[in-house]
Amino acid sequence: MSEETGLVPLVLDRRAVTAAADLPALVEELRQGYAEGRRAAARTPLRTTVTTADPPAMFGVMPSVSARDGLFVTKLAALVPDRPAGEPAIHALSVVMSTRTGRPLAVLDGAAVTDLRCAAVTALVTDVCTPSRPLHVGLIGSGVLARQQLRGTIAVRPIASVRVASRRVENAEAFARWAVGLVGPECPVEVAEGPDDVLVGRDVICTATGSAEPLVNRLPAGPVHVNCMGAHAADRREIAADLLREHLVLVEDLDLALAEAGPAHRDAMDLGTLLADVPADLASRTTVFSSTGDPWADLVTAGHVLRLARDRVAVG
Repeated sequence: MSEETGLVPLVLDRRAVTAAADLPALVEELRQGYAEGRRAAARTPLRTTVTTADPPAMFGVMPSVSARDGLFVTKLAALVPDRPAGEPAIHALSVVMSTRTGRPLAVLDGAAVTDLRCAAVTALVTDVCTPSRPLHVGLIGSGVLARQQLRGTIAVRPIASVRVASRRVENAEAFARWAVGLVGPECPVEVAEGPDDVLVGRDVICTATGSAEPLVNRLPAGPVHVNCMGAHAADRREIAADLLREHLVLVEDLDLALAEAGPAHRDAMDLGTLLADVPADLASRTTVFSSTGDPWADLVTAGHVLRLARDRVAVG
């Protein structure tokens, strides 16, 4: 069925997005796209955000246009901290349009697209930056983003053990119970007392919080790889700025990182540069992936889901 068929765009909810996804295939699509310069060739302006004080909220628009993919994708997101009980903090939609005709193609659950993209990017960077053996994984944070980081890591490496810390111990315990179902009962899953305890003996450290103050102020003797996927603004970061100066820092896109996460990222290497010529010794070095999120990666993820879902659903 042609992507241009039908006047009404395909609408996919969270369940449909998740069901359509093939995480290993998406990882390879992202790897190839970054390495071949498709990210650099796309038009991906800085996101636009609008904040309100009453009620406190943030609304964002994150577009990317890729003629090589034939897609214009815009994610619309709303963050409302003081939401009614039972509502998630973030709602989002990903709107997909054709660059060839301008026709709307799909509206996807944006939070599901974000979750899938986070898992895929974590998988990609972890695969490039870690040795090919079972890994000891530490997680700081226990929410949805932490789950996507563990999903991403297990997609590319066997897991030797998992250790998690959260601001609330009951949340860490709930995460641990969930993780056992993912990694299997033979893999030890521990609840740590705090962020410092997570670091001990880890090959990979994943941060997934909104902390305004650094939670990681030191790293164990290397090599170790850090996936820093939570707070990333210039005045909010999960990992101390000194560590960014001491180790190789990776970002999705350098201009985006500088604009959103500040000058501490000025010496970072973006994924396009990294994947075009991966250093042979990378897995033996301490590396920090400081993610800001990438609208182009959202575009690739939305296109991946739409392509796999289209054959299952008649449109129009």
